[in-house]
Amino acid sequence: MMESFRYSRADGLAVLDQLRIPAETTFLPIDGSGAAHTVIRDMNVRGAPLIAIVAALGLCVDAAAALKDGRFGSATEVSS
Repeated sequence: MMESFRYSRADGLAVLDQLRIPAETTFLPIDGSGAAHTVIRDMNVRGAPLIAIVAALGLCVDAAAALKDGRFGSATEVSS
């Protein structure tokens, strides 16, 4: 079975470029919600469940970067 996306806090988010399969298996890095929007708009990812997952994880990548960069005071501040 082929995986459609990869996500971890350490490595971030990457999605399978569905425009290239079955000839190639290429994962596109997603560095935030802007990149998530682009791969959804350009139909690199397809199917309602995967689109929702990519959109949500794109926001998570943004939030994690903001927390790391100090744009949020603390993890408690993010959850309140």
